[in-house]
Amino acid sequence: MGLDHLAQAESATLQMERALLGLTHADSVKARIAGYDPLALRAELRDAYQSAERAVQSLLATPPTDVSPALQIARMRLELEWLQMQAQISRFIARPTPQQVNPSDLRVFRWRGHDTLHSALCDFRVETLRQTEQALTHAIQALAGYGLASMLSVCGMLLLTWLRWGLPARWFRLAVARPPHAEDLERRLRDTEWAEVYQTLQSQAHRLRAAEQFMRDLAMGRTPEPLAAEDPTDPLARSSVWLLQRIGQLRNERRQTV
Repeated sequence: MGLDHLAQAESATLQMERALLGLTHADSVKARIAGYDPLALRAELRDAYQSAERAVQSLLATPPTDVSPALQIARMRLELEWLQMQAQISRFIARPTPQQVNPSDLRVFRWRGHDTLHSALCDFRVETLRQTEQALTHAIQALAGYGLASMLSVCGMLLLTWLRWGLPARWFRLAVARPPHAEDLERRLRDTEWAEVYQTLQSQAHRLRAAEQFMRDLAMGRTPEPLAAEDPTDPLARSSVWLLQRIGQLRNERRQTV
């Protein structure tokens, strides 16, 4: 429903009415003094009628699908009023010589108590704007629903990402920073990707404490046990065995020299 065609039909209808009113008073002295020309007014009436006809036909040619019942009624009323206007004006234009305008020629424009083309165009405009507003409202609601669904999807993805990686990473950091709570946090990390990393880190921390205790015993003059090998190729365990052997050799050499 083009509002431009509707505006064109309203403007042309007003031009037709003004031309008919001018022809009604064309024989008066004041009209002649003012320079009203009946032939020019008839030509203006004909041009306005053709412009209105094109605009109304464009409005009526729009398929009446997906429109409200009120708009369909306004469309039917517009079509009926235009047919009455068309029959009246076409008879007036078809007269061979300029004649006095009959009151019935003006009733299609202004007739109290009856429908006119003006009121039909006005109601058609109101219903068209109302349907356009409803369609815009529905589009905004659909867009808002799509935006809300998208926002919820993004929030869901962020929540899953936090539960999958962020929260276990926080537990991992707390487990490392707070050894007294490590047992509880280790249980939380058990079914996550961080469990293996945490176990490796715990194993390395335990290994580091064992190596520290080994070196402390050596510094205090004690002979500690070699570090337990975690695998056959454990270099730290082999180094502790070699270091103990070397220390034993040095002690034997010192005894012999004494």
